[in-house]
Amino acid sequence: MINKQTLRQYYSTGLLYVKSIRNKGSFVQNMGWAMSGNVVVIASQLVFAPILTRVYGPEAYGSFAVLNAAATNISSISSLNYDKALILPKNDNELVTLLRLCFYSVACIAALLLGVVVFLPGLLTKGIGLPDSPLFLYGLVFFTAVLSLLQIATSWMISNRYFKDAMIYNAPITVGSRLFNLGYGIITKGKVIGLALGEILGKVTVTFLYFNFILKKDIIRLRPLTTTWDKIKKTAIVYKKFPIYDMPGSWLGTLGSQLPLFFLGGYAGVKFLGFFGLASSLLELPVRLLGYSLMTVFTGKAAELHQNNDMGRLGSLIQKLYWLLFALCVVPFVCLMFIGPDLFSFVFGAKWLMAGNVAAVLAMSVFSSLLVDPFNGIFRITQQQHKVFVIQVCGIFVKVILLFVLLKLQVSPLVIIGWYAIMNGLVNVCILAQKCLISKIPFFRAALMLGGLTASQLITIFLLL
Repeated sequence: MINKQTLRQYYSTGLLYVKSIRNKGSFVQNMGWAMSGNVVVIASQLVFAPILTRVYGPEAYGSFAVLNAAATNISSISSLNYDKALILPKNDNELVTLLRLCFYSVACIAALLLGVVVFLPGLLTKGIGLPDSPLFLYGLVFFTAVLSLLQIATSWMISNRYFKDAMIYNAPITVGSRLFNLGYGIITKGKVIGLALGEILGKVTVTFLYFNFILKKDIIRLRPLTTTWDKIKKTAIVYKKFPIYDMPGSWLGTLGSQLPLFFLGGYAGVKFLGFFGLASSLLELPVRLLGYSLMTVFTGKAAELHQNNDMGRLGSLIQKLYWLLFALCVVPFVCLMFIGPDLFSFVFGAKWLMAGNVAAVLAMSVFSSLLVDPFNGIFRITQQQHKVFVIQVCGIFVKVILLFVLLKLQVSPLVIIGWYAIMNGLVNVCILAQKCLISKIPFFRAALMLGGLTASQLITIFLLL
């Protein structure tokens, strides 16, 4: 039974949160702005998805999923992850040097990709299943460059705590992209180019607006600063752990989440890739709302606590946020495991029933990412990217072997996705263990966190038996 003292504590805590929301630049306010933008993005996705799935078929979604996966994977290494270090420089000279290093790296990767498209297109069409069309091949180069620049702009926005402004720009553009998808799809009767163009144009617009805003804010402060190749080399060495460990680790994490797209195309067909693409994109919505929003704000707060050598508060913050996410999301994700097929069939149409089955077996894997990904910034801030890199290398190796074995055994694509999801969740358990060690979370509390996450991943086995 709740006594008066407990009620007073709840009331006081509520007042503190209200006051924090009003304080400009506070953790709670930044979190609110980040989530507000993602709420609009997710709402637009939920509104338009049932309509778009009746305009575009699974084959169109499958082809777009391959294009998007290829662009995402290449852009994840294009800046060598030096953009993730933009939150760390202690002076403007180092910031400018890092920015130039990022831009030079992106230009080199884009040039290399263009060379592959011109001279070795088979690596993309036969190798990863990209549609054999000049529009898609050259579109991949452009899309990758845009995503790379957007990553730099986003990191720059985070380093300056421009969360409110990012929300103002990103939300309406997302709605506009969905409207374009719908209009183009109706006109062309569901051709895949409508999905691709809508996404690319939306990213181009957001990237332009981000850079335009940032330059207006910082151009006076940064314009007088110059840099030299010698400074660039020295800065590259100072932050060498980002390309050596952080970049491969991030890329392996991205690749690990999209391996089925590259492995199952020839085995299950592009239609099944469409089911996987729709299911994974919709499951990503809560990750975007809670996980990504929290990650952008947490990284800044964690950098501040680390600079003040206050790892105790950092560990306490991780525990509170972890259990809050667990309590909010465990029931919906468990329910999705059992009602996924019926839900997808009802909302998106009967032809998307298999997408619901895919969502059911992916549910707990995505749940693990939601609980673990928001705290990835702790590796970069403490310069311990090598630890997650080792886990990612081992994880991707095991996943690839698993997929090869299951394909050799000729089991159903859905069962392959299920076992892949379980392995993906267990990799996240290992990553969480490292985060607990770095943030110095007490052993018993860390064991509870890891035990809860491990148990949630093993539930998927019941769907595969």
